[in-house]
Amino acid sequence: GGMSTGSQVSSNSVFVMGGTMSGVYGAYSAAGSATGNSVYISDGTVADLVVGGAGVDATENTVDIYDTANLATAGIFGGYGIGGDKFTGNTLNVHGVMSVKQVGNFENYNFYLPQTMVAGDTALSVTGNTAVDLSGTTVNVGIEGGSTALAEGDRVVLIDATSGINGAPVNTRADGKGMQGVTIEYTFALSVSADQLMATVRSAAASEGAQALSEGFLAGAALWTARAHLRDAW
Repeated sequence: GGMSTGSQVSSNSVFVMGGTMSGVYGAYSAAGSATGNSVYISDGTVADLVVGGAGVDATENTVDIYDTANLATAGIFGGYGIGGDKFTGNTLNVHGVMSVKQVGNFENYNFYLPQTMVAGDTALSVTGNTAVDLSGTTVNVGIEGGSTALAEGDRVVLIDATSGINGAPVNTRADGKGMQGVTIEYTFALSVSADQLMATVRSAAASEGAQALSEGFLAGAALWTARAHLRDAW
């Protein structure tokens, strides 16, 4: 990622698609801010740290992690460093089912549940000895794919934290709106226990984008059928 000894570092992107490394930083500034940086980890192994941005302030950074990567011993942070704002606008996108050692300094958590997710499954297991702090966070949940086995009343675990959960998200419902690639909009009720963040299905419907795509397909099919009838009439 980007690096500076004193000035702001912004708008950097790091993509990890294989290999083994100790840490990944979207950006680092020794005496400035790290803002608007992105880290995407779709494969490979990261043993220690995954950081969106590190600096005096580290805000508006995004980290995407996929279950095809091995992050079991890694700490995942939106912002990192001593003092300053390491929380505001930082976003974690969790794609699939995986385990990490620690997670923190994210204002927004987006969970992209796989089509294979069933009631009782856990999306993100946090195994380290530090509690997950969800105070002031916003959580969204969507299904990544065109179908799922989840039905109304089913409950899944979004975060299972070995050392517990502190605080709770500011929202109590999530509907997947605004999450890229989500074609079925589930409405989830969110709840928190001493060591779990849970989501219970309340309703499900095709997203507006999926409906528009389906309607467009049907309209196109109807047009081709009409043309075929006209051709046969000749």
